[in-house]
Amino acid sequence: MKRRLLLKGLAMAVTTFIPIVSTGPIPAYGGSSDSETAYIFDHLVDHPLQQRELLYRHPTLDLVAHQRCVDMARRGYEGHVDPEGREANWHVCQAGYKLVYKCEGNNIESLAWGGNGEPIGAWEAWMGSEAHRTHLLGLVDTFRKQTMVGVGHYHLPESRMRHYWCVLSCPPEL
Repeated sequence: MKRRLLLKGLAMAVTTFIPIVSTGPIPAYGGSSDSETAYIFDHLVDHPLQQRELLYRHPTLDLVAHQRCVDMARRGYEGHVDPEGREANWHVCQAGYKLVYKCEGNNIESLAWGGNGEPIGAWEAWMGSEAHRTHLLGLVDTFRKQTMVGVGHYHLPESRMRHYWCVLSCPPEL
């Protein structure tokens, strides 16, 4: 039986500044609901092929995942590289997470966009992609060590794709 844990007591993570360029203020967690991101996290934990014994929901990674979704929606891009050429590792390091990897590149992020906003659509898209499935289910040693998770979702009706999803998984901090 797999166990899921939510790290509590890290209130300072919510006030961490992440330098993402935006055309307006980034809402704390607007445009999504906790049940949508909880659905994704529950599927990560409960999937029969999940190779990690424990997964922890980390508030800093949740915040970065959410802000990645907001940034894509507001600035009209879809992809692991933002318009300034920065990838997920950089954003996580800027948030203060002590990443064991270099603060460049991306070996921690899965993204999805579009659909009707139901989390099952994002989940099924990821499971249909060998690279994303390998990442999210920890099917290789590198990803198996990534037990800290952040999940983000943002809905912006006037954006091109409307719904944006992000899962970050990292090894425990240094």
